[in-house]
Amino acid sequence: GFAAAVSYSTDRNTMSRFCSQDVSAGLEQNFWESAANYVNQFVEELRASFDPVHNVSGTFGAFYSTTRSLFSIPPIDATGLVAATANNTVVGPWPNEVLWFLDNWFHQEDKSVFGEFYYKFLEKFNLTLGARQYWLAQHSNTDSGGFQDFSELNARPPGSNSESGLNPKVGLSYQAADAMMVYASASKGFRAGSDTGPVSLRCTAPGLTADDIEHVKADTVWSYEVGTKVQLAN
Repeated sequence: GFAAAVSYSTDRNTMSRFCSQDVSAGLEQNFWESAANYVNQFVEELRASFDPVHNVSGTFGAFYSTTRSLFSIPPIDATGLVAATANNTVVGPWPNEVLWFLDNWFHQEDKSVFGEFYYKFLEKFNLTLGARQYWLAQHSNTDSGGFQDFSELNARPPGSNSESGLNPKVGLSYQAADAMMVYASASKGFRAGSDTGPVSLRCTAPGLTADDIEHVKADTVWSYEVGTKVQLAN
C-alpha cells in the first residue's frame, strides 16, 4: 500500500480592454472599457491504498478545493454626462460622469471523500465498487452602478448555493486471455450548479420559481462503458 498528499495553489489574473459606443443621455462617444478577472485556487487531496487482503484491495481519500474570483470593470466615465442630464426627467440630473462599473465576487468550496475497492474472484474476474460523497458551497456578491443602472450604487444582496450528493461507480472485468480483457462499467458524475443572484419575478414561469433560477442545481450524468482491451505483441 501507499499514501500520498497532493496540494497546489494557483493565481491567475487576466486583463482585457475593448472599445464600445454609447448614446445614453444623448452622448455619442467611444469608450475604452477595461475588465480584470482575478482567480485564486487552492487544492489538496489525500489518497491512500492497501494491498490485497483476501483478494480485496482498494484506494480511499479526501479532497478539498477553494476558489475565489473577482470580475471587475472599473468606472467608465462619460464626458459631459452631468450637463447632458440636467433636464432629465427619468433619473434626474446625474451627479457625476460615471456611466457604469461592476464588481462581481464569487467563492466556491468543494469537499469530498471517496473510496474504490477491487475484488478478484474465480481467478479471472475483477469487481470494482466505488463512491464519492461531495459537499459544495458557493457564495457570491455583486455591486454595480452608474447612469446605465439608474443608480449610483446597486448593491445586490449576497447570494449563496449549496448542495451535496453521492456518485457511485461499479465495474466488472474478465481476463479472457493473457493478452485480452473484456470489461463493463457504469458511473455517475456531476457538474456543479451556481448561484445567479436575485432575478426579477418576471422571469418566473409555471413550475419555475425565482429560487429555481437563482440557485441552479448541479447537472448529473450516468456514463456506461463496455469494451475490450487487447495487448499486442511488440
